[in-house]
Amino acid sequence: MVKLLEDGSIERYKARLVVKGFSQISGINFSKTFALVTQDNSLCLLTALAALHNLDITQLNVKLAFTYGPHDEEIWVTPPPRLGLDNKVLLLKKAPYGLKQAPI
Repeated sequence: MVKLLEDGSIERYKARLVVKGFSQISGINFSKTFALVTQDNSLCLLTALAALHNLDITQLNVKLAFTYGPHDEEIWVTPPPRLGLDNKVLLLKKAPYGLKQAPI
């Protein structure tokens, strides 16, 4: 994908790597998964504290806050086709979309 400036010139190239996490096997490719969720009692406590101190509550969605997070295991992937890296594998330093280890 190409991101353009207002005058039509190229600002930068953008890409997103999504790996085939569906092929990972528990206990072989990963030992734990992450799902960031809010517990109901935590939300109730924060709401009660805001009401007690007459504070405003604002919702904030940070879409990529935990994307590409660090991981504890070595993760090797084959690169996408047409990248010019045939017969090579890549060692990931961060956990991208699609991995069971990715904290998304």
